[in-house]
Amino acid sequence: MSQSGGRSMRRLFQVLPDEGSKVLHFALLAGLLQAGVAIGMVAADSMFLANLGVEKLPLVYIMMPVVMAVYAPIYSVLQSRLGTPELLRWTLIVLTAGGLLFGFGGEQFGNQTWYLFAMKFYAGMWFIALYTMFWNFADDFFSILDSKRLYGLISAGSSAGAMLGGGLVTLLSGLVPASKLFLIWTTVAMASLPVYMLLRRRHQVIASDGDGEQQVSPLELLGFIRRTFKNSGFALALAVICFAMVALASTLEYLTFGVLESGRSADELASLLGQLYAIAGAATLVINLFVFNRLVGWLGVRNVALIVPIAFLGAFVFFYLHYGFAAALVAFYAYQTLFVAIEYNNLNLLFNALPMAVKRQLRAFIEAMAEPAATATAGVLLFYFSADLGSSNLALTGLLAACVALGIAAYIRNDYARALAVNLRSDFLDFANPDAAWRQHLVPTDLTLLRQIAFGGERSQQLLAVELLWRLRDPAARGALLHVLSEADADEAERLRPAIASLIRDGDTEVLAETMLWLESEQAPRVPEVLDEFTATGAFPVRRLQAWRRSDHPAHLAAIAVARWNGRQLVESSLAVDEIRHLLAGDEESKRWAIRAIGDCRHSRHAQELFGFLRPDQDPALRMEALRSLRKLANPDSDDMLPAVLPLAREARSGERALILGIAERVGDTASIGELLWAAEHFSSSESRQLEAVIAGMGLKAIPAVISMARNTAAPFHSRSIAVRALSRLAMPQLMLITQELIEAELKRAEDSVVAKRSLKAHPHGGVGQTVLVRYYRDAAAEGLEFVLELMSLTGQLPDFDLIRASLSFANARDRANAIETIQQSCARPMFERIAALIDATVSIVGLQRGESEGALLPVASVLRRAAESTVALEASAGLIAFQEQGIAGGFEILRARLDRPQGGRIQEWLIGLLPRFTETGVHFPLQAHPVERVAALVRADFFSDARILALDYLASHAQERSWGDGEVVYGVEEPTEELYVITHGDVEIHRGALHWVANAGTTFGERVLMGDKTRRDKVISRGASALVMQGETVSRAIEIFPAMGVSLYQFKTISAVS
Repeated sequence: MSQSGGRSMRRLFQVLPDEGSKVLHFALLAGLLQAGVAIGMVAADSMFLANLGVEKLPLVYIMMPVVMAVYAPIYSVLQSRLGTPELLRWTLIVLTAGGLLFGFGGEQFGNQTWYLFAMKFYAGMWFIALYTMFWNFADDFFSILDSKRLYGLISAGSSAGAMLGGGLVTLLSGLVPASKLFLIWTTVAMASLPVYMLLRRRHQVIASDGDGEQQVSPLELLGFIRRTFKNSGFALALAVICFAMVALASTLEYLTFGVLESGRSADELASLLGQLYAIAGAATLVINLFVFNRLVGWLGVRNVALIVPIAFLGAFVFFYLHYGFAAALVAFYAYQTLFVAIEYNNLNLLFNALPMAVKRQLRAFIEAMAEPAATATAGVLLFYFSADLGSSNLALTGLLAACVALGIAAYIRNDYARALAVNLRSDFLDFANPDAAWRQHLVPTDLTLLRQIAFGGERSQQLLAVELLWRLRDPAARGALLHVLSEADADEAERLRPAIASLIRDGDTEVLAETMLWLESEQAPRVPEVLDEFTATGAFPVRRLQAWRRSDHPAHLAAIAVARWNGRQLVESSLAVDEIRHLLAGDEESKRWAIRAIGDCRHSRHAQELFGFLRPDQDPALRMEALRSLRKLANPDSDDMLPAVLPLAREARSGERALILGIAERVGDTASIGELLWAAEHFSSSESRQLEAVIAGMGLKAIPAVISMARNTAAPFHSRSIAVRALSRLAMPQLMLITQELIEAELKRAEDSVVAKRSLKAHPHGGVGQTVLVRYYRDAAAEGLEFVLELMSLTGQLPDFDLIRASLSFANARDRANAIETIQQSCARPMFERIAALIDATVSIVGLQRGESEGALLPVASVLRRAAESTVALEASAGLIAFQEQGIAGGFEILRARLDRPQGGRIQEWLIGLLPRFTETGVHFPLQAHPVERVAALVRADFFSDARILALDYLASHAQERSWGDGEVVYGVEEPTEELYVITHGDVEIHRGALHWVANAGTTFGERVLMGDKTRRDKVISRGASALVMQGETVSRAIEIFPAMGVSLYQFKTISAVS
């Protein structure tokens, strides 16, 4: 076949280029297994019906669960001990032996009742068991995305095998006795072994967290199933629908055989059934090859679950209205074709919504026990009541039961997406779990242990135990807190400050009295910082204050000043002010305690005294203390604080930023929302949650500001994310009103970014500007996609955004596939098609079959012009640099026009920095590196290959450029570990013990700074190198802001260490 023909076939069957042999091998194995089963079933049925008659068939239905009850626990134990692959191999060996036994035993025992029942049970058992075993085996090799596309093709192999088996029986029926057909089953089983071995050798299983098969006893299995049903309504519904559908299929089979056997001899009946089975096999093959995967793609797994229950309902209606051959034909193909080709295949996909630890054991239980029990139930009812009911009333009973089955299928349809999310969550730690949720998981022994640790554990454990007990509002929390505070230092007191404040302000007179007695006792703390929160609220330890009056320590003087300020006499307040002024005129330590005293005096009119300490040139410790005091002084009338503190939010340190947000919260002015959200581009997760809570705490008056930010496409995605999260807490109806508008806009922007990226990559240039733009557009598409998914989650369309994002980014192939399936089940098909295309363009996972080569490309000049007009500094500057690097006309005109328009902020500064590149002068000066060039250096570094462009922009803005001469030592062994280096030009020699190697541009060295090393282990010598140098603290802060970068850096170092 030509290459174009091969591609056409792959498109027709939705098979990726590297999947052809894998699908073929699985389909061949499925076909051989099903051919053998078909041969055995036909041989057993023909001998059974010819010798015992159809009236004995209900007895087979009744006794089959007994057979499966013996088989199921044996299978489960063997599966746990051997694993599914090895168990399948031994099963093929058993099938070979069993075929020989029944094939040669028929001559002697063929007419005996026990032999006929044994033959029927043997064939029926393997009909169920091989199905379960094969698909458990296949699950190890295919994700849910793969299975949705390919299981239909593999099932087509099974259908072809059934046709082959039935054809062989028809061909040999006049030549070979029925009992000898089991020898052909033996031959087919032997032919399956080499196919199985080839498959194991050629194809690898898919990695999955926690998918090891644990050994369980039969009793443990039943206990496991009971717990599963208790915890998962979805699993219970799957078991019930399987039970119901098998019982209904058995009833339809009984009604059908009742019509077909009427007035026909055994030979005529065999001939008719042969034709019907052949047509059913052909129809099943067509459905598996051409219909099922497309049906699932169009309707989704959960909607396909309704098809067969509806078909069964229609068959019973037909029987009720017109009992005859036409109704029998409809029923036959409902249970023999639709049930096999659609229901069974779809069940394989529905099982993927269950955790791997549950799925295999539950499937074994359902298919080995629940389904046979359903057959037995149908058998008992038919055996005892069919004669009395008559065909019409029996059809009516089946019709009512089919309505119940349809209701269960509807429940499965509605619960499928949620079950998928629960499955994903089982592989992740849920750090977003609210307090109320994790409290429910604590048992009395946990609380006892926490109390013991709080009073007698290691110091770090004590602090954590006290915090937990306080959050739990445990009665022992107060005593534990005071016990720990007795020996606390300044840092520990700061950590426990919220608990101290709550202790003083909770209003309980008895608690306050006991606290005051403790402050006056010998167990009271001696460190002034520990007493700070107590003195700030007027709870002064009198004995300590009397002793401190004779001290000249700044901490003691500040405490005395606060006590005097809270005194009853006016002269004491005057003395307090004089004391604080005296401290402000002293050294840095005195100033720090004076600033703290101003805050502890709790008079907001003194806040302006602290603004001077917020300047960038001030000591960081004084700035932190000033912010802490301003937070104490802040109240709704403190509007004058915001202009002084809000500009600090963008570049503030973590502790400072939390205080700034605390000040904004206490002031409660909605005018601060915009500035805080713009600054939130570089907020960590905890800071983002704090800002979200601050905005939500402002109430409904904050709605206009957050809606404005949510709609502002020029704002950072992270800022808009906080805005929509806050809006979901403030006014969900308002968010619902604008969600579709936001989703449509973001999908369009993300799609445009994908086209821009592909257009630039199709014409590689390698310059600084284009290098940055390719990464920028890749990440813009990814962030737009994440924003859409977050909106869907907030408005209830998607179960869990954080979980979906983590699964798409960092999980194994199976969890990524489950995440995509969850998305598909949560939105309409047109929406999913757009989302899936973005996932394929940004996440780089196999299975969606949408390549980057698809779609029209734009001229490079058009892409660069769009970039140059952007309101984002990085995109605009990179676009203009690319104009200049590639010699495309028009760049300078765009730059000049933009500079004529006042823009302010970083973008104005970056655009001005581009002027020397476009201006021709007679004197040539070396160009100063533009910020975009720093970002490009990080983009080209393998160490940051998976980092988002915003993270690299943050690092580049905090990096320094350094150069070293040839032979100059960059750093030596045992020097302090403080910095990370990315080479931009030249080379360096790295010496570590007896080893040495050369690192060139794009290489990172000094990574041990991120791993806690205090000193260097190697020596680095320059060969005329230049590098971007980043403080380890800066990189750690970047990882805190952009956690995904921390994961990718860890993965890079892990891979590098073992490669």
